[in-house]
Amino acid sequence: MNFRFTLIVAAALLIAGISLRAQERGTPNQRMSMQNMMSNCKEHCQNTSTSIDQLLARIEEAKNSNDPARLKSALEEVEKPLMEMKNHMNMCMSMMSMMENMMGSAQRAGTATASEQGQTARVTVTTKGFEPSSLTLMPNVPAKVTFVRQSDQTCATSVVIPEYKINQELPLNKPVVVEFTPTKTGEFAFACGMNMLKGTLIVQESN
Repeated sequence: MNFRFTLIVAAALLIAGISLRAQERGTPNQRMSMQNMMSNCKEHCQNTSTSIDQLLARIEEAKNSNDPARLKSALEEVEKPLMEMKNHMNMCMSMMSMMENMMGSAQRAGTATASEQGQTARVTVTTKGFEPSSLTLMPNVPAKVTFVRQSDQTCATSVVIPEYKINQELPLNKPVVVEFTPTKTGEFAFACGMNMLKGTLIVQESN
């Protein structure tokens, strides 16, 4: 192992540091403003930078000792941060998708297709979030909404629809049919399991 490896680790950890732990401290119904998101991002970058400096100092000290065993031990300490990087990377991507949507991207809307058996719709999960992010349904008609997660770069590994007590896992590239009957009109939220990527069910009478 050489110092180049150390620099690669440092860069990776810096990316991983842009996490959403602040979001986890809030209640599920709290919405973070763009300003709060940027503030938290900056805070975690600063904290991660400090941690990287400490890590680099330990490795540099071990390297200067010319003791292979000590250097090996110092490098092994990198293993845990790297595992955390793997877990946080998806959250970083989710935050970037949220920022993109909040900065003025057009609302993506869809409408269920009616049939004799009820109404059906399809929602895909991409790096941009739920598409469509707004889905119109008819009231008192059985609905089957198929969710397909097409990306592993977000935290949307499940879908939650609180109004209908739905909490369904979304395996990658596997269609998952969620069945329910909207019994009242209005707008109801659906979101990923971490309540970061969001969408809206609009239940209204057809025109």
